[in-house]
Amino acid sequence: MNTTALPTATAARSAPGFWQRALRHRSFVIGGVLTLLLVAAAALSYVWTPWSPYEMDMAAKMQSPSARHWLGTDAFGRDVASLLLVGARASILVGVIAVGIGLVVGTALGLLAAARRGWVE
Repeated sequence: MNTTALPTATAARSAPGFWQRALRHRSFVIGGVLTLLLVAAAALSYVWTPWSPYEMDMAAKMQSPSARHWLGTDAFGRDVASLLLVGARASILVGVIAVGIGLVVGTALGLLAAARRGWVE
């Protein structure tokens, strides 16, 4: 009886997924971390801000950064750090609405072009 060893099968390599490829790029990771920090700061402003962003303190106007006001105060005595946190909410909301409008309009135009064909497409 002849005993010969059969070659063993090796597992086929699968192509790397989206996240594996994306996490290799430093710019993607840095942009993702900064975006997450901005969203976290905006979410934090619903619960906590160092000072009220709407109350004015004319005695504390135009102060430089200190332990009391981390980023200083503006010309009306409002805390700049609080204004920054609350302003991030509005910026993110505007961005999400703009993307949503573009998505709806682009989808509608794409469906119309596909249905009409010809020069529209």
